Amino acid sequence: MSDYTNLDEQLNFARSEKRRIDENSLYFMNKYWSLKEGDMESGGKRYSAWECQEIICFLFDNYFSFILGKPRQIGATSTIAGL
Repeated sequence: MSDYTNLDEQLNFARSEKRRIDENSLYFMNKYWSLKEGDMESGGKRYSAWECQEIICFLFDNYFSFILGKPRQIGATSTIAGL
């Protein structure tokens, strides 16, 4: 936001980001979502979707059913929490 010099440019940027996020949840997840890592003092880490998580975001964006079988440890809980 600091790249924009006046309030109108900042608002236009925020509106375009909101539209982009509404259309593409994977964009939001990769750009803005972070995961808690350890205790609160150590902070977190940036979310970076794996292929299986990209599929979950695709299903969500296209309103498909989330009733699916999945293996353990694919990060589905962290992904769905961000959606």
